[in-house]
Amino acid sequence: VELRVDCLASAQDETQLAQEVAQLRRFLNGTPLLYTVRSVLQGGSFAASEAEYLELLRFGIRLGVEMLDVECTVGQATIDAVVKARGTTRIVGSFHELREPMPEAEEQIAGVFKRCELGGVAAAVRVGVRGTSRQNGWIIQEIGEAAVTKPFVALCFEGSGVRLSQLLNRCLCPVSAPLGTLDLCGGLSTASTPPSKLLPLQELLNCRKTLSSLTPGGRQFPILGPWRSEMPRMLATICDGVLKELGSAHRCLAEPVASEMEIRRLLRLTSVGGAMLIGPLKQEALSLVHRFATPLAEAAGAIDCVARGEDGLLVGHSMEHHALCARIRDLGLCSGPHGASERIGLVLGGGPSGRSARATLLELGFARVLHVPGDEEHLFSYLVMLDKSGGEKLGFDVSHDNRDSLRVEGVSGGLTAAWNDSQGPASILRIRPGDLIVDINGASGSVGALVGQLGLDRPLSVRLRRPIDASGPGGEAVADLAALAALPALDVLVLAEPPSGGYHSITGAQWFQPTISRLKPVVVETIWPPPVEPVAT
Repeated sequence: VELRVDCLASAQDETQLAQEVAQLRRFLNGTPLLYTVRSVLQGGSFAASEAEYLELLRFGIRLGVEMLDVECTVGQATIDAVVKARGTTRIVGSFHELREPMPEAEEQIAGVFKRCELGGVAAAVRVGVRGTSRQNGWIIQEIGEAAVTKPFVALCFEGSGVRLSQLLNRCLCPVSAPLGTLDLCGGLSTASTPPSKLLPLQELLNCRKTLSSLTPGGRQFPILGPWRSEMPRMLATICDGVLKELGSAHRCLAEPVASEMEIRRLLRLTSVGGAMLIGPLKQEALSLVHRFATPLAEAAGAIDCVARGEDGLLVGHSMEHHALCARIRDLGLCSGPHGASERIGLVLGGGPSGRSARATLLELGFARVLHVPGDEEHLFSYLVMLDKSGGEKLGFDVSHDNRDSLRVEGVSGGLTAAWNDSQGPASILRIRPGDLIVDINGASGSVGALVGQLGLDRPLSVRLRRPIDASGPGGEAVADLAALAALPALDVLVLAEPPSGGYHSITGAQWFQPTISRLKPVVVETIWPPPVEPVAT
């Protein structure tokens, strides 16, 4: 429970303040006490000098409070004096800006979080800003996670994001709670943010119970897909029924998403036990769980299912691969004395479905795996986080003659080598020569904008792209369908994502129907709904 000393009439009377703390202790029944003297500049009521501020903090320490709030804007001499006197009291470094809106520059907010660490002596950090939207509640949480390693609380005052940002906090979560005849404001409640703007304690607990944040079972399993698509809603209905039949406490719901950032925010919720992904964001999502993606998901260059393990880590899977494996085995194509070692398969089309199909046939042991690319030359996209705040060397060389992107020419150490080492030797998320840097911290469209970002000493969110074939799972590429006429047999035809012009736009499409009619392969469709436009004959 937080005691806002600056709001008390007895703040200047040590005897009365000590009596009130003793009375409060009887109500708290052992609950730790956070002792706060909030200055006027940070939204509180304390208007005296810094020397008087220090004396009040020292008195709190003498009262034996478990935690002590220290504003990061005070002088270093004041911080040193508190540290010297603190004993077993833990320090919470804090900053609140209630007059100006939340800064747009994320590095500025990150700098505030770092400053609240008070040079490493703070046991926890808390930052409050004046938010203007629900989005701010998410953003300040993400900045806090990236900026500090200490437990932190981040809150947006004002606007529609107050209660959302309150609910997202996992440490010192701010609430308003009646206690006996007193109305005590826990967490970050201030004179500028009255308890009426915060979720009451019971309501917050009810929200977390509803979201299954406090219980091991009963989590959400959303189906994430594009806006204005009926697919997520339909799959959510089907999957929810399946989970109920299996007796699972998870529940499916459709959630439209438009960006990798929205997926990231949903997956970080404690109440989300996993998710299914459909549509083009399957590729983007791979970088969200890159250190915990299965090898087959990496081979496909996409994930269509994310599951949270018992250790809380998210693991990315390619369920399309498992489904195709089961289907081909059910068709008997892997049975017999030689298994699939004498089989020939053809993957028609590209994208994540095409790469997953190629990886599946190769894993099953097919003698030959041919593939006719769809729009295979569109680029695999992945995200890399390089923290250059300390002025470290990036460790890659780039050329500037690739229109609106920077081409990586070589990796020479530094942050890039450290990133690659963290991915593992076979990961497709290792930065390689030939990869194209297309976006850095939202700057894109020109070489000049990208180079300007590379020169900044700050965390860099780098988006790279790579031709798919440079990281595909293997197989024999077929440029002209007429070449299929020479095949002695074809056991399975896997239909993947067609080119933008349809299957009939593939070179030699006029020879495809006669060849398939002669070879009579088993046809397996990996995309649903299937393409409307058939191959022209």
